[in-house]
Amino acid sequence: MNLKFIETFVWVARLRSFSLAADKLFTTQASVSSRISALERELDVRLLERNSKTVRLTAAGLRVLAEAEAVSESVERLRTALRADENASGVVRIGAMETVVHTWLAEMVAAVTRRHPKLEVELVVDTALRLHTLLREGQIDIALHTDLTHESGIASTALLSHPLAWIAAPNLPETARDRIITFSRHSRPYQDLAQLLREHGMARARLNGINSVAAMVRLLIGGFGVGVVPPAIVEEPLARGELVVLDAPMPQPPALPVTASWRTDIGFQATQRILDLIDTTVEEYAARVGPERAVLAAR
Repeated sequence: MNLKFIETFVWVARLRSFSLAADKLFTTQASVSSRISALERELDVRLLERNSKTVRLTAAGLRVLAEAEAVSESVERLRTALRADENASGVVRIGAMETVVHTWLAEMVAAVTRRHPKLEVELVVDTALRLHTLLREGQIDIALHTDLTHESGIASTALLSHPLAWIAAPNLPETARDRIITFSRHSRPYQDLAQLLREHGMARARLNGINSVAAMVRLLIGGFGVGVVPPAIVEEPLARGELVVLDAPMPQPPALPVTASWRTDIGFQATQRILDLIDTTVEEYAARVGPERAVLAAR
């Protein structure tokens, strides 16, 4: 059970307001609502009755509140016992794949700057495969990439996934329609798409792996081919009409997962602060853009 959901329920119950609870937790009303809904689904009960003006606990909500407050208080005592000096300082080295850069990385870095101004973030942008190597070699502390890592001294957690779509310029030439653009050859999306094409008798389609999101976007706008990419990374060209989402010629490939992996053997206190802010950032991002763009991972 997600402790953040329990804490959110406690504050909504105490304040009788989603907006006040959001302010208290430094998040959005949409995020608060999402957390409460997830907790209700997990417990299989309705905890709150809501209308436009008031929030009221149900009978089940009253029963759950007492236990939830006890859990929340225990967690807060644990946080207090483990919390280092609030003036956290030092350097945390974060490696991110380009999809993260083009979606929510800037929001996360801004949150770190606000909450921990003495904590310095060093960024490395590379492919998921390369980031795994850098993490294993100790050259970065956190990797934001595609795969859960199961190695000594490294822990991982799934964050969210980005659904993929078939995307192209609205005036795509007929001669470019069998030219497909996606992420680099060694990436999960490329491998998943290659397998899907084989299964649907399209193995001869010209599949191009590009290791730069900016390059992919320019090629798509220029009519080079059809992209199989997350709409989340081409929001602006879609909004301007430079790109459009096409009807899929086959089942969609699996969504692009985003995972956080980190070293547990050095500098863990500073790393944990960053991981907490990553969790909050992706939760707020997913609530803002909706499930067609990002889906939070089940925890």
